[in-house]
Amino acid sequence: MPPCSTPRATTARAACSGWSTSSTKRWRAGALRGTGQALQWRADDTGDAWHVERRPEGAVWRAGTGPADVTVTGPAGPLLLALTRRLPLEDAGLRVDGDAALVRHWLDHTAHVAD
Repeated sequence: MPPCSTPRATTARAACSGWSTSSTKRWRAGALRGTGQALQWRADDTGDAWHVERRPEGAVWRAGTGPADVTVTGPAGPLLLALTRRLPLEDAGLRVDGDAALVRHWLDHTAHVAD
């Protein structure tokens, strides 16, 4: 995959929000179901945050913060690139606090699939 440039913070912030709300139906829903495990993505350059809770009926994504088993923090641009799998989490320069295996599971199972 060719390298991609990091998007500007404001563009990345909007894209993270848009991606989270428009992509939920395309994820492999069965693998994202859970029993209340929560992930949080925090953009430290824009102050934005997104919270995901894995429930038995599927993952619920919302803007904002909440209790989380793992929090991924960094600039909005690298967050977007990691969330969309354009840049490996390890190479994005993000801080992972908590259950790193939960983040890896999320990223491994949020590939877009065709309808």
